Amino acid sequence: EVKCEDTSFKINATYWTDIEVDYADIDTAEYRKDFDVGIRTNGFGSARLSMGIFENEEFGSYTLYAYTGAKEYVVLTSEGKTLVIGMRDTNDMKAIYDVISSKINE
Repeated sequence: EVKCEDTSFKINATYWTDIEVDYADIDTAEYRKDFDVGIRTNGFGSARLSMGIFENEEFGSYTLYAYTGAKEYVVLTSEGKTLVIGMRDTNDMKAIYDVISSKINE
């Protein structure tokens, strides 16, 4: 569950660490379709969820919070680190991206 608030957003995750990210700490936000998640090196994976530390060719090691089989993602960078969020519902994903994008561009 991703919850967008005034100065930050929170990810409440089942089976993995919850996180909170301040919009002011985000350097870039990008909306992507059919992102290559790569392989999980640490974390949790099931038929429904993929969360934890992943590795792919593009980013090397990065953090992923996604529904397994998500088709659209938000890629965030902060201080050289990458966080990727993937939702089941594309409307939810777009709404989250719109909020984050507007907050970091204020």
